[in-house]
Amino acid sequence: MLEIDKKIFLFREKEVYFSKIPFDMNNCDNLEFQYCKKKVDIEGFERKNDFTSVIDLTKDINDLWMQMDRNNRNRIKRAEAINIKIQINKDFEKFYQMYLRLYKKKKIKPFLGIFGFGIIPLKLMKKYGILFTAELNGEILCGNLYLEDKNNVFAWAGASNRFDVDKEKAKLISWANRFVIWESIKYYKNKQKIEFDQGGMWAVEEAEKDKMKRGINKFKSSFGGKLVKRYSYKKIYSNSYTYLSFLYNLRLLNSNKINNNLGLQNNQRILKRILPNKNKGI
Repeated sequence: MLEIDKKIFLFREKEVYFSKIPFDMNNCDNLEFQYCKKKVDIEGFERKNDFTSVIDLTKDINDLWMQMDRNNRNRIKRAEAINIKIQINKDFEKFYQMYLRLYKKKKIKPFLGIFGFGIIPLKLMKKYGILFTAELNGEILCGNLYLEDKNNVFAWAGASNRFDVDKEKAKLISWANRFVIWESIKYYKNKQKIEFDQGGMWAVEEAEKDKMKRGINKFKSSFGGKLVKRYSYKKIYSNSYTYLSFLYNLRLLNSNKINNNLGLQNNQRILKRILPNKNKGI
């Protein structure tokens, strides 16, 4: 299990990964358990259904290679052939700037992002993440940031410059992106991890309605992982934090359509919490 401690203004927030079920924790205003394996009903916790693709790292390395689709294998070979280099835990600052640019290109505007609301701050990336970057001739093409505990790996964030370049450069980044993932799979297999979680996917029914979501699912599925259902849980201990969360989700409603649905669903849940307590103060 991995606990991530955040501070947003005066609020203390915890994110927990690699836990089977949620449970109460002290000294936090907001508590979130991400991608738990078990579906449970626990008083005070809201539950959200998630999907993700999980790669079984106990398999033989040759089986892991062959379970990827042929296009992935070919692109990884091309990346190796042109001498793309993989670096681990270097260039956090460059990756972070790439990560922020990607948010802007996707028209995602993180509200209060500098405080960790809606994005991962650089400080937390360095403290908790393992960063893999692909480099060609001294230039960072792309990178993936992972979380880990004793047995598990979770893809926390990824970024590239693919929206800022011409078609030829975008092709190189496509090769590099797959190469980063493959090298991280090999790295964590060598560390004797058991599960490699690719960081979430869309439900099949939802992906069918949206080209971008469908593309994300197709890309992650191409590495041969198993589509599984997971459950995320959230509990807010502070009414003040509830109002801050409500404002953040209003901002999502003014963002792109992917975030529109998320912001609306979140605020519907938040209103249920606020309205019964409106006379109790903050």
